[in-house]
Parts: sequence; structure tokens; C-alpha cells
Amino acid sequence: MTSLVEQFHALEEQEQIEFFQSAVEGLTVKGVLNLVKALEKAWDVEATPNFGAPPVDKEEEEVEQTSFSVVITGYAQKLPVIRLVRTIINKSLKETKTHIEALPSTIQADLPREEADKLKIQLEEAGATVEIK
Repeated sequence: MTSLVEQFHALEEQEQIEFFQSAVEGLTVKGVLNLVKALEKAWDVEATPNFGAPPVDKEEEEVEQTSFSVVITGYAQKLPVIRLVRTIINKSLKETKTHIEALPSTIQADLPREEADKLKIQLEEAGATVEIK
């Protein structure tokens, strides 16, 4: 094995790449995954594919959410929820009922956090189960 490693290191870089590529081509997907894991451990690195995308700065990635949606995911009693939602979305009784029965149902979108929280409290008091997304 040592002589093979020595022979490998004696090759030019392009030849090493070609040699390594031909050696890896015979591996199964599981074998390649195990190879990647072994290299990560040996070199103390993490292999993450970026598929040609430019690297993203972690600080840029964490953008604070400023717009929220209020979504009803369920209700204990339908009638009080329908009454309240009807006043919120300003639709006919039939449209509101259809809207409520299609759970999960977005009641309002693109709200600031404070308005979304207030609406959530109102809906929960009427008997709805609500999420803010």
C-alpha cells in the first residue's frame, strides 16, 4: 500500500486527479458517502454542496421577518369564529364559511408583528387555533 501512495504522490496534480477519479468511479453511492465522511473526519472539515451558488454570508442569511400571516388551523366552535372572521375579511357569510372550512386558512397576510399578535388573540378568544407565520 505504501508504494501505491508513493506512486500517487509522484504524479503531477492533473494525473493525481485523473487517478483518483478513476478509483472513485467504481464506488457505489454509499461508498462515496462513506469516503466523504472519512475525509471530513480526517481533515476536520464539512463538505457542503453549493451547486455553483456563491457562498452566502451567515449574517446576510438571517434576515429578520417583518411581514406575518395569521392562519387558522382549527376551531372549537365554528360559529363564533365565522362571525369574527367575517368582520375581519369583509366577505359574505357563505364566502367566510367556505374560507374557514378550508383549514389551514390564512385570514390576513403581510401584517406587522403587533397587528398579527392582536388578531391572533382575538381569534383565540373566539375559539380558533391560530398560528402566525
